[in-house]
Amino acid sequence: MVARSFLEKNTKIMSEKPEHLLTSVPYPSEQKNIECILSAGRIKILKALSTVEMLTVNEIHKRTELNHTVVYDHLRILEDEGLLCQKFLGNTRLYGYNEDSAKSIKVRQFIIAYTLSLL
Repeated sequence: MVARSFLEKNTKIMSEKPEHLLTSVPYPSEQKNIECILSAGRIKILKALSTVEMLTVNEIHKRTELNHTVVYDHLRILEDEGLLCQKFLGNTRLYGYNEDSAKSIKVRQFIIAYTLSLL
């Protein structure tokens, strides 16, 4: 009984968005957006695509040294999130940043700026 009351009370408190934490703590709706790029493999892919217009899966595989299946899985997640888009050239799929998405453009700019800061 005491444990249930404590859990109900704290669940309600945790579900409220305190004003002072709105910018510093991601909430579940925002967390999915962050999690889509919190993967070393996805960051490698985003970095590989940041300096070129489009790449094939095989080119991404060679540049990132990731398994083809892993590359496909990451590309699907990044495309579902709106960061990447695919185009077809005959039977070949080309992947690149989604230039129609503000989020995609910001991520690309961040990746480029971060890469340049390491030089």
